[in-house]
Amino acid sequence: NKTFGTNVIYTSLDFDQTADESAYRSTVVPSYIGTIGTSTLVIEWTASAGTAAQTFVPTVTYRCVTDDEVFDSLTTPNSRNASSSDALIATNDLHQTTITLTNGDFAANDTCWFQLFRDVSEDSLAADAKVVRAQFNIQW
Repeated sequence: NKTFGTNVIYTSLDFDQTADESAYRSTVVPSYIGTIGTSTLVIEWTASAGTAAQTFVPTVTYRCVTDDEVFDSLTTPNSRNASSSDALIATNDLHQTTITLTNGDFAANDTCWFQLFRDVSEDSLAADAKVVRAQFNIQW
C-alpha cells in the first residue's frame, strides 16, 4: 500500500484489523556465517488509526533448510513460531518491535522461508497495522 503523508510518501504491507493476513519472504543465510548466536526479526510498523496502548502482535513462522533437505516436509526441519507484542504509542509514529528467533535454526547457506502474519484475535489494535520494514538479523 502507498500512503501519501503531508511530507512523505511511504509503502507498507497493511495487515487488516478484521481479517487474519500473511506476507511471505525467503532469504539465504550468507556463506561466511560461522557459529550463530541470537537471531531476530525486527518489525517496524505504524497505524493511521487506533488508540494509544492498543497492541499489535506480529507473529512469524519460519523454516530453514540446506542442500538435500526436504523443504515442504512435516518432519524435519520443523517450522517455528515466534511473536512479540507492541503497544501503539501514537498514530503515524514509527514503532519497532523485535521478535527473538530460536538459536540453532540457522546455518551458513540455509534457505529460510518466513511467514509474517497478524492473527487479529491476538491483539487489540483497532486499525490496520502498516508494516514498513522487516529486518532479519543474525549475530555470530
